[in-house]
Amino acid sequence: MGKGAENFDAKISWAYFGYQISDNFSLKAGRQRLPYFLYSDFLDVGYAYHWIAPPSEVYEIGGFDNIDGVNLEYYGDWGPVISRINIIAGASNVDAGGFDLSSDDHWVVSWNMNWDWLTFQATYSESIVTIGGINEVAGGISSIMTGAGLPLTNEQLDSLNMENDKGHFGGVGLAADWGNFFAIAEVTQTGVDNAPLNDQKDSWYVSAGFRTGKFTYSLTYGQADIPNNDNTIATLTDDLVGIAPGEQSVMAVLTGAANSADSFGAFSAQQLIDTIQDTLVAGYESESYNFSVRYDFHPSAALKFDYTQEEAEYENLSFNPIQGVSVISKSTREPSLVRIGVDLVF
Repeated sequence: MGKGAENFDAKISWAYFGYQISDNFSLKAGRQRLPYFLYSDFLDVGYAYHWIAPPSEVYEIGGFDNIDGVNLEYYGDWGPVISRINIIAGASNVDAGGFDLSSDDHWVVSWNMNWDWLTFQATYSESIVTIGGINEVAGGISSIMTGAGLPLTNEQLDSLNMENDKGHFGGVGLAADWGNFFAIAEVTQTGVDNAPLNDQKDSWYVSAGFRTGKFTYSLTYGQADIPNNDNTIATLTDDLVGIAPGEQSVMAVLTGAANSADSFGAFSAQQLIDTIQDTLVAGYESESYNFSVRYDFHPSAALKFDYTQEEAEYENLSFNPIQGVSVISKSTREPSLVRIGVDLVF
């Protein structure tokens, strides 16, 4: 399965061969969706869930949705419990927002259990992560610092690079469906050791609703906490050894270069500052409230309405040349989103 986007460049989510080993075991080889969430198997089939899209606090994981590898799956009945266990190994390489993301030595273990009206899932995963675009930013910062006669130490440069760092994902999901009423909750933690950007994301949501006739009404609350990496901030803002206090931190040098008469150098330095503010130091806390209505006007089609109110507090880093200090400033955004959609199955 694939999607056409960006000049119809197909993005393939599923492309694998399957082999049924026995009644309980099967093997898949190729590109597959990672079984991180309760809705992973039918994430691209909007008809299968009550929202227009699942909560982004949990389901947005930066492009690491698929894996090219081998999946050994067990499926069987344990008395009244239907159990499914997936053990996956492989790698992936994707382009997300101009950043080349690669994940090697990637393994996943997922266990899903269903008993009548109750479903439980637990997942854990580890991989070796490299983000090429981040390393290019680190190289640009290093080049300007070297040109200013203040080269970064190996430790400082390593704190800004993101190459062959260990990443992990852990998640737990619980869903209960009593017919007319239902409730769902998922909790996840994602992180990359020594990552220059936010090195850990904690997120969760809870959703509850009821069905009456052809209508489904639901309320969802979600939270995400993505703090900035203190080591990255220290590398960018601490005074360099042997330099007068407040004068020659990395941010001070970049800001000075951005304000220089050298137009090309100023442009490059400003680009680096913008990337630092948009990517390296862009931590935030957010919470959202969602109200959804679903109308099943046909056995194979549903009309959906979503209203989402979000409140997010962002942290950004800048250098004040007048005071000679780096400043962490906070800003609050409260966007509202209204969506209407139709989901079909054939």
